[in-house]
Amino acid sequence: MEQAIIYDHNDPEDVQKAKKWEKTRRGNITTQIKTRSKVQGKESVRPTVINSELIAEYFQEYNRENKIFNKDDTPLWDFTHLALSYKNIIDIGNLKGMEKLRKLQLDNNIIYKIQNLDHLVNLEWLDLSFNQIEKIEGLNSLTKLTDLSLYNNHIVEVGGLGKLMELNVLSLGQNRIKSYENVITYLREIPNKLEVLTLEGNPCIKKDLKEEYQLYAYAYLDKLQYLDYHIVKQESRNTALEKHREDIDERDNQKEADKNVVTTPTMMSKERRQQLIEAHILIASDIFKRNLAEDEVMQKFTILPNYQDIMQQIDDEVRDKIEEFVDDALKSHQEKKEKIAYWTEILKEGETKAELKSIGLINEFNAKHKKEYGSMNWDQSTDKQLHDYKEWNDINLKELEDKLMLVEMKLVESLGLANTEFSKDIENINNELTTKITKFTDGVQDLINQFQVDLKDHAYKLNEEVTKEEENPTYQDIGDDTDLLQLIYDKDILAQFFEQCKENQENKISEKNNVMRSDINNDWKDIKQSLTEAQHDRNRDIILEIIKFTKEKKNEVDDLLMQYLEEE
Repeated sequence: MEQAIIYDHNDPEDVQKAKKWEKTRRGNITTQIKTRSKVQGKESVRPTVINSELIAEYFQEYNRENKIFNKDDTPLWDFTHLALSYKNIIDIGNLKGMEKLRKLQLDNNIIYKIQNLDHLVNLEWLDLSFNQIEKIEGLNSLTKLTDLSLYNNHIVEVGGLGKLMELNVLSLGQNRIKSYENVITYLREIPNKLEVLTLEGNPCIKKDLKEEYQLYAYAYLDKLQYLDYHIVKQESRNTALEKHREDIDERDNQKEADKNVVTTPTMMSKERRQQLIEAHILIASDIFKRNLAEDEVMQKFTILPNYQDIMQQIDDEVRDKIEEFVDDALKSHQEKKEKIAYWTEILKEGETKAELKSIGLINEFNAKHKKEYGSMNWDQSTDKQLHDYKEWNDINLKELEDKLMLVEMKLVESLGLANTEFSKDIENINNELTTKITKFTDGVQDLINQFQVDLKDHAYKLNEEVTKEEENPTYQDIGDDTDLLQLIYDKDILAQFFEQCKENQENKISEKNNVMRSDINNDWKDIKQSLTEAQHDRNRDIILEIIKFTKEKKNEVDDLLMQYLEEE
């Protein structure tokens, strides 16, 4: 697959979301398989992917319906439309070379992720309705898209539409969207040409609040012409604008104000801050000044003349080290995220292949069972024939169960071996990162030591000057500042203070080093545990499903035979 669904595995909430998404995806597919395979006397339909046969079948059918002859061999790259509805497609793919497509119809399948469409830059019309999609993604390059249907999917939140500046028609009805306000304000804030919107059928569109929802949409989406298949009347829009004008103006003014905010070197954007939090290195961003602020003894020296100048000289050097370290650490963190995302995708691909293989085995059994069932003359069957049929069924069910278990065991074994190599890669990155942290904190400690030396020299110089005759200009300058005079008058006390500062700073640097190293290692332990538990949960669920399936099949035959034996 070209693009993995990437969750932030440093965030416990995202870990849970990833686990829930994977469980839901498996559940949906398994339900499809189970439902179809249990239909007595019918072939079950297996999930598939887009391939040349499906594409050829569509164009042959299209040419027949439109009485177009001798065109079945048109090159793929000349196609401008493709419709593959009701094909049980589970993954979008194999569309390379079809860059001229303007219309793509993939409704009524079992697609769970929008992917592999990046190269279809000429696409204007995309129908993904009646699928199992939970997240809007993978559309950024489709800048010519004017009509998008995601009707009847599993979408909870709306995003991923920020690059679709030509979007004119958007269908999001019959999903699981919980807030129409979030959807509508989002659509207002991104560039588009939206005139037609469908949201009806979502949990957020409650019958008793429908009018409020409509007024909200009319007010915030000023280009909207149709909402839920109904034309937007100017009278209704005027009412809506009157109701929401103040809130709209306030939002727009705030948005404009945010544009004018100038980010200075001492300010950190929310995005940058979040990156540092995710990488567990936020405390590195102000390690020097924070250490000084946390040290009560060091705070005594802030009243010294020229303290800020001495501190600033060192701070400039520390800032250079921080920037160098943070950039390097973020690169390592990004590499780790990409490897985790890649591995997560490998797991999904392995599981999907195993599921498809299992479906094939079940289909093979159903075909044999159908044939065996059809060969029986049930009304005139002898006890021996019924017994033979039961024995055949038991043997073949046991064989099927063994094959299904073998598929699962092979998957567990192969993923286990791959997981060991993957873990080594992540642990190597973490080891390199923790080494960088130690090198960084050692460098900061050296600069703090230099700051303390410079500050101590300055303080001792002041001490020497104030302990001379009272006519000394320095004494005259600070004689009225009793706190400062008390601080610097006794050199022995000064020495004790600086010795205490040195110990405090070393402890704080060591503490921050340990916090960063520990957080990074613990984060990986949590991710690794989550991935392992997800694999174990899946393995257990599949095994239970296999046992349940074969048991139900066996019971069906036993019940059928009992019925005929009782009739005799």
